[in-house]
Amino acid sequence: MGSMAILHSFGRAVELLGKGVIDAETMITHRFGLDSYAAALETFRRGTGRKLQIVPSGAAT
Repeated sequence: MGSMAILHSFGRAVELLGKGVIDAETMITHRFGLDSYAAALETFRRGTGRKLQIVPSGAAT
């Protein structure tokens, strides 16, 4: 889920991620396979974790 709270921050964020200044892996707290989408939604609704990732291959890492 995203927002447009700050209009010109996306490009800067991509730049910082590309330079390795920001470690995106530390932000992802949960990974779900596509077959576990319902569990991912429930986790989101509970407010658990910072970032949840859906892995299209079906294999959560």
